[in-house]
Amino acid sequence: MILKNAYVGVAVATLTLAGCGDQAKPPAKDTPQNDSYQKILQTQLLDAKPGDVIEIPAGTFAFDRSLSLTVDGVTIRGAGQDKTILSFKGQISGAEGLLVTANDFTIENLAIEDAKGDALKINEGKNITIRGVRTEWTNGPNVNNGAYGIYPRANRKCVD
Repeated sequence: MILKNAYVGVAVATLTLAGCGDQAKPPAKDTPQNDSYQKILQTQLLDAKPGDVIEIPAGTFAFDRSLSLTVDGVTIRGAGQDKTILSFKGQISGAEGLLVTANDFTIENLAIEDAKGDALKINEGKNITIRGVRTEWTNGPNVNNGAYGIYPRANRKCVD
């Protein structure tokens, strides 16, 4: 009887301690803290100066409007294409996720998901580097998905 109670005591102690361990938590998705990042990132893009590196931390960040960059010589850098996710699933305004009208631009190590239109559109830029960027519409093939994941649009001049 004492031996049986000892086994029960060890089992209860083991289960109790197992419940106290570090539990792996999935990354936060669209939490209020992440939702407010839209304003922070748009301000960084608007206030950017040539040579700036805009670091976006790991996490999933929700946006309801397009982002835009018009300053030459800026780098946008995430923590990895499966770690830094710019989600436009709730987008209500804008024709793309990120619109860039700048030269000497680099974007790397992030994902752009569920943009209303093109995920990343670059108008008439020169010396553009796109590295480790994933674009995706997470609902699979659908007529409501945007047209292009990455759309580099060149200026076409007509000659008379």
